[in-house]
Amino acid sequence: MDYRGNMDRESSVVKKASENSTLGGLFWKFGERITAQIVTTIVSIVLMRIIEPADYGVIALVTIAINVCNSFVVGGLGNSLIQKKDADDLDFNSIFYISIAFSIVLYFVMFVLSTPIASFYNNIKLVLILRIMSIRLPIAAINSVQHAYISRTMQFKKFFIATLFGTIVSGVVGILMALHGYGIWALVAQYLTNVTIDTLVLFFVGGWTPRFMFSFERLKKLLPYGFKLMGASVLDTLFNEIRSIIISTRYSSVDLAMYENGKKYPNLIVTNINTSISSVMFPVMSKQQENKDILKSTMKKSIKLCTFCLAPLLIGLFACGDRFVDVILTSKWLPSVPYLRMMCIMCLFYPIHTVNIQALNAVGESGLTLKLELIKKAINISLLLITMFYGVLWIAIGAMVVSLLSTYINAAYSKKQFNYSFLDQMKDIFPTLLLAFVMALAVIVFDNYIKMNGILMLIYEVLLGALIFVGGAHLFRFQELTILKDKLAQLMNKTRR
Repeated sequence: MDYRGNMDRESSVVKKASENSTLGGLFWKFGERITAQIVTTIVSIVLMRIIEPADYGVIALVTIAINVCNSFVVGGLGNSLIQKKDADDLDFNSIFYISIAFSIVLYFVMFVLSTPIASFYNNIKLVLILRIMSIRLPIAAINSVQHAYISRTMQFKKFFIATLFGTIVSGVVGILMALHGYGIWALVAQYLTNVTIDTLVLFFVGGWTPRFMFSFERLKKLLPYGFKLMGASVLDTLFNEIRSIIISTRYSSVDLAMYENGKKYPNLIVTNINTSISSVMFPVMSKQQENKDILKSTMKKSIKLCTFCLAPLLIGLFACGDRFVDVILTSKWLPSVPYLRMMCIMCLFYPIHTVNIQALNAVGESGLTLKLELIKKAINISLLLITMFYGVLWIAIGAMVVSLLSTYINAAYSKKQFNYSFLDQMKDIFPTLLLAFVMALAVIVFDNYIKMNGILMLIYEVLLGALIFVGGAHLFRFQELTILKDKLAQLMNKTRR
């Protein structure tokens, strides 16, 4: 039987791949994530001005459980399809059906556990909200295989289309429901609509459709690698959420809302860029796995380019954090500013973290990835057990310290595997970080000595920061700026045609 099916198209696509297609893929992924970021930020701001912090606290409680379950669904099985050199239609369909079956089991687990979870938090509203939001799990299972196919064939423009539709439609649904007084249900509807629309669009434009075929023999080869990545993903998600769990149990839902809001905007920035790195670089590195010199060069370019995009946004947000929160979100959210600033520093080195882990996964070291996660989580738990008794602020400080240590640990193993040490990586990004900190200092001085209307002040601070960073990058001839300009010019030329 011919199992190639939809995979026949893959070979013709992959043959055209080159270094330019790698940068082109990154460009489309950045475009997708930046577009999503802009729309999501606007929607989030509108909703946060309408909906009270306590409602956000309730949604945060539910999201903790959903995120942990979701990491089982999307945390590794799809990546096993990308990593396997000769994955065909039988592989894709086998993973597709096992993922859906697994996600349905998880949904019923959440359905049953919703009542005890609501009792634990003494909030009966959580039962229905948790059961409805858990519908995301089967949808995400379908989405993960579509993502694997598009990532493998490097057709990243299709992600842009799907994300654009999903983000805009879900944003409109959320805002309209909030304006009509639906409160917390507006957030639920926005959450589910986003992943549903994204999945439907990928189903129609993605180029891969499921067929009735399945093989346990293929699963035996794919699952060991996938389960290791899944284990690492679940651990990462669980320990990312454990601070929120501690805050929700020891403190109030409003404290949780402030902590989550402090995380939101730095995470919005870094998650978008990290998603771009992961989606593009993993399939590229998987194809380069036999030549570690080329793989190291790809790592270097990725870290430098992603830091160049990330640093001015995060350090700029750090500099004008209180102004941003007061003007955009209103003063009721000002207690979240300290958390926002710490998260900006915490997220600054995520490109290093992500690229190093993706490189290890690409050469088949998923077992080492799991080992590293266990080491980092042991450090995480130790610091959390110390800080949890001293307040939410100290919990956030502990998270920042763990993130910085984790970045070093990941890079340490890259020195052994690829001869690319943590110090070498820091040297590569130092010029970008220095320019970003100079920009931030100028913004802070401007804020302290110039007095004007809040919204005008924020606009001038953003413009000043952008002028200093882009101007400095142009003056000192940063290669990353040239790459971005060239890619933008190519896109404009294609649009004109």
